[in-house]
Amino acid sequence: MWVNSRKVNGSAQEIFEVSGTISGVNNGIRDTASEITKVKTSSEKLSKLSSYLKELLSQFKI
Repeated sequence: MWVNSRKVNGSAQEIFEVSGTISGVNNGIRDTASEITKVKTSSEKLSKLSSYLKELLSQFKI
């Protein structure tokens, strides 16, 4: 049984393209996870700053 070389080459090219797409998605996920970590860190800092500011303002009486 002979295999059509065009089909094999076409399939190989499709697999290569899918692999590239998966790699791109993986990179996007990694970058997104990194940015999520940065947002989490920033929100924690903002929360601490907010608590500190609230404490400072509570010292003033109107």
